[in-house]
Amino acid sequence: MLQLSRASLRETLSHLESRGLLSIKPGKGVYVTARLPTEPKQWRFENYSLAEVLAMRQQLESFAAAHAAVNAVAEDIAILETSINEAFQAAKRGDLLLVKLCDLDFHAQIIRIAGNRLLQEIIKLIRQPYEQSKTP
Repeated sequence: MLQLSRASLRETLSHLESRGLLSIKPGKGVYVTARLPTEPKQWRFENYSLAEVLAMRQQLESFAAAHAAVNAVAEDIAILETSINEAFQAAKRGDLLLVKLCDLDFHAQIIRIAGNRLLQEIIKLIRQPYEQSKTP
């Protein structure tokens, strides 16, 4: 009736179950759940000063730098050098926006090289209030 394969239907049902919309009971059927799906938890920073958030970011980025120093391979180092060189050239031209973008890229690369996915997510969350504080 819907003209889709069983594999597509199974994948869709599995996705809806993972979001909390369905309950699949093998041999019994598929049921719509009574509860509403929950939104992913987001950290709230209203209770913390910007100084506290920045201090934590500094500690986490220091942790990331230490791990990146251990994990980095030649290709990673080349990427970091390129980012630094581009920032330097942009600064010489007075292109402060490009300097900022290079700086953000440099820090993102350090965190990527550190190889800790949880750290990557936490840093993303911690950067939000910092970036929001800089917008007019």
